[in-house]
Amino acid sequence: RPLETQHREDLIAGRIGMLELAEQHRLELATDLLVPFAHWVTPDFMPKRFDTWFYLVPAPSDQVAAHDGEESVDSIWIRPPDAVADGQAGRKTIIFPTLCNLMKLARSNSVAEAIERARREPLVTVLPTVHRTDAGKVLRIPPEAGYELNEVPLNEGR
Repeated sequence: RPLETQHREDLIAGRIGMLELAEQHRLELATDLLVPFAHWVTPDFMPKRFDTWFYLVPAPSDQVAAHDGEESVDSIWIRPPDAVADGQAGRKTIIFPTLCNLMKLARSNSVAEAIERARREPLVTVLPTVHRTDAGKVLRIPPEAGYELNEVPLNEGR
């Protein structure tokens, strides 16, 4: 089995950590290449909560995309504007945080440009909040976070 899949079960179950795995296989994690792009925290009312950081890094040209079949169920290399278009057309299901981040990435024409923007623009933690409006409940994120969408109907944000 390839290295990227042989330890997946143990990683998911918490029987092994990334540091232990890297040491065992004498891998050097290139964390110095990671550029912080976004920080999202799941709203308080959600039963399952996450504190998630998104990073940008150039992928090697021969990199293979792989999904675990649980947390992520599909993997493809796709340009951000194409992914946004697929989501808006209903061809793909894209949750609100992912859609926001894809739209933000789509402002750049290259990986290098996206990385430079991420280094330059302020990173604002996003903790969506629920608000009642005349049209119903909405999910809002802070405008200073720099996203195109700052509010969606609650049922679309999940």
